[in-house]
Amino acid sequence: MKNIFKTTPNNGKTISLFLLFFLLILVQYSYAQRITRQYNNVSFSEALKDLNARQHKYTINFVYDELEDFKVTKSIRNSNVPNAIMQLIGFYPIRMTQVENNIMVECTQKSTFRYKGRIVDERGNAAEYATIALLSPIDSAIVGHGVSNENGYFVIPCNSRKVLARISYIGYKTVCRIYNNTEMGIIKLHPQTMIVKGVVVKGDRPQYKMLPGGMEVAIEHTLLSKMANTFEVLNLLPRVSVNGQSISIFGKGAPIVYINNKRVHDNNEIVNITPDNIKSISVITSPGAEYDAEVESVIRIRTKERRANGFSLRADAFGKYNKWMSDYELVSAPGIRPGNSR
Repeated sequence: MKNIFKTTPNNGKTISLFLLFFLLILVQYSYAQRITRQYNNVSFSEALKDLNARQHKYTINFVYDELEDFKVTKSIRNSNVPNAIMQLIGFYPIRMTQVENNIMVECTQKSTFRYKGRIVDERGNAAEYATIALLSPIDSAIVGHGVSNENGYFVIPCNSRKVLARISYIGYKTVCRIYNNTEMGIIKLHPQTMIVKGVVVKGDRPQYKMLPGGMEVAIEHTLLSKMANTFEVLNLLPRVSVNGQSISIFGKGAPIVYINNKRVHDNNEIVNITPDNIKSISVITSPGAEYDAEVESVIRIRTKERRANGFSLRADAFGKYNKWMSDYELVSAPGIRPGNSR
């Protein structure tokens, strides 16, 4: 019986070239579904239109007018469309829902008003990740909360016509102003000198890194590591609010807290961690599939490696005078090793 097909060196070369061409097409198709874009102070709606036009795998659905007020400044590098949208969302009250290749993007807070403005430092540079709390002038209850983006811009949905805005930014004086106009304009911050026991505290501002569903904040070697206690550190993080030892995330309620992958069941465990022993803290406002469905938010505290065994002595005292003033004293003698003294 004669062979119907006989492989020759030339045939093998032709097949190899065909496979190589086919693989190149697959790589090109796959790469085409990745997004690399730079958005500079454009509306969220325009950014979504641009993403939708630059690929054909996903269909992005949204109401243009609902998202137009939210400005985005973001550099996206080689991301798929869902991840690119999550990066654009940041800490905005916007939700993305995905069903196979259909994506729905919507504002989660339907409100009468939207307070908008831009926060800058003393040099006029954008104050990124500044925290803005809108309070009721009557009883100081929080009626809105937001975080500035990379351009210092923020949008906060709110149903109150008149608000007391409290703007906090690490290393700068807190600003408190009354607003009865939703256009808050440019808010300029001024540096604050931190003094602990007569010594001027110096340090860098913390570095922020966006994660899927939230962000990671570097604590080590920053001003946050100089805080009196970990609850003060948490209270300075975006969207986090602390009252005594009670922790909450705006719009999400009380978070689940982990310390080095171990779940915290009693917040007294947090008391035992000093800020100078914290490496980083992650604030996750949109938990993924690795968490139970009922989990609304997560805080993960990662400490530095322990370098010595033994025991330590520590005494804490906390006093709160009113809603705005508090004092904390800590005395500790770490690293005492039993049996090694001479």
